[in-house]
Amino acid sequence: MNPSDPARHELYHRIRHEDWFVNQTRERSITGREASRIPGSVPGDSVLLAFFKKVKDSKDKPAMHCTICLQTRGASKFYSRPDRAKVHIRHHFELRPVLCDRRCGITLCVQRFFTKADLEAHVAGRTEAPVPCEYCQKPLLAKNPL
Repeated sequence: MNPSDPARHELYHRIRHEDWFVNQTRERSITGREASRIPGSVPGDSVLLAFFKKVKDSKDKPAMHCTICLQTRGASKFYSRPDRAKVHIRHHFELRPVLCDRRCGITLCVQRFFTKADLEAHVAGRTEAPVPCEYCQKPLLAKNPL
C-alpha cells in the first residue's frame, strides 16, 4: 500500500493491530463507514476484499484486481471468486487462519494454513515443497503464487 491509495493504506494499518489479525483467526467484515471510503467495497463483506479493485474481465464479467499487486508490479491476475481473492490477500498479509490443532496425529503440531484445503492436504500427508517467490523470495507453494 502506498499513499496514493490512502483509504486502503489506513485500513491496512488499522486492521494489522486488531485481535483477529494478530491472532490469525477468521477475518472480520468491513463496516459501512470503512466501505464508504473504499470504492467498490460492500459492508458485510470480508475486510480483505477491500484490497481489491472491482473491474470487468476480458469477457465483460465482474472480476477483482489486487490493489497491492497493481501497485507493486503494475499488473494483477483477475479473480472472479471472492473466496480465491481472500486467499490471495492472505498470502500478502501472511494470514494463516486455519489451525491444524493436532488433527494430523502429531501431538505437538500447531501449524497454520491459508485454507481448509491446505489443512486437509497436511492431514492426509500430501505436502508440496515450497519454492521461492520470484519477487520477494518468500517461500510459497507453487499452486499459490502471489
